[in-house]
Amino acid sequence: YNITESEEACKTLTNSVLAGDNEYDMLAATAIDAGKIARNNILYNILEMDGLTTDAPYWSRLVSENCRLNGKLYFLSGDILPVIYTMPSCIFMNCDVAEKYGIGRDEVFRGVEDGEWTLDKLIDYTKDTSADLNGDGAIKLADDFIGYASLEGSLAAGVLAVGSGVKLCTENEDEKITVDLMNDRVLGLIEKARVLFADYKPNTNSDSLHQALRENRFIFSQHYTSSAFTRYRDVEADYSILPIPKYDEAQGSYYSMLNPWMYAFAAFPLYVNAEKSAVVSEAMARYSYDNVRPVVYEDGFKLKGARDSDSAKMLDLIFDTVYLDNNAVYDFG
Repeated sequence: YNITESEEACKTLTNSVLAGDNEYDMLAATAIDAGKIARNNILYNILEMDGLTTDAPYWSRLVSENCRLNGKLYFLSGDILPVIYTMPSCIFMNCDVAEKYGIGRDEVFRGVEDGEWTLDKLIDYTKDTSADLNGDGAIKLADDFIGYASLEGSLAAGVLAVGSGVKLCTENEDEKITVDLMNDRVLGLIEKARVLFADYKPNTNSDSLHQALRENRFIFSQHYTSSAFTRYRDVEADYSILPIPKYDEAQGSYYSMLNPWMYAFAAFPLYVNAEKSAVVSEAMARYSYDNVRPVVYEDGFKLKGARDSDSAKMLDLIFDTVYLDNNAVYDFG
């Protein structure tokens, strides 16, 4: 039985649990909606589902580690819901424009693989490149050229923070969620962002962001892999997909924050047959990882979305480092 709206599905599952109907085995919803009902004692603690290995490559390990409430895990994401391929944050590079600024595609890809793709490198590539094309005295996403284009808001800011290795919140030894963003790394990130956005104030108009690619008006832009499927398939501009840059080269890994508003999170009702659901879910996730993910690369991204095989390698890196935490889900602090 399929309910297309995430919020409606969560309400239906809640009513089913409270009524004791035992009608559903799994819920697919946004992290925002799953997070809301997780506090109502109607979802099964996934960590107690024997046979479901949350550290396997077909589950999003960083999600399961950082989205726990009081030491319990009520939803997770992974290849079992292939919409996950559209929801990690990423960078789009307009290769035609980048070449005009002396930025080579191979050079950038090599930098990513060597761990040199950092905020400072992005600043070096884009500093002093924005231009007021219509001469109105302000650089705007709708009609000017921008070195690094981004939307505004806590979600877009969180993407940069997570990419820089910042945890938006943590769970301490007492299983209490804490927020500590007053530290040297966050302050350093703010300073780097100040330079990155020195000439351009981000806004909320996503249509303008995507139109700017069609009109070759940026070098790099920050969004989600979904755009390669839904918005850029017919774009003439040659573009590549990159991970969100690291804070510095000393950072051990890239991190790609998931969009919590996508329908890519699995949860299980409190009354579920845990053993059966664990086995079935594990099999579905593994099958999707082995069979669906390669097709997504070959047909979805390499043929219809990404324009080069190197971007497919970047997607491997992105999918293997997807991240979400409770601050992004519940939007506090």
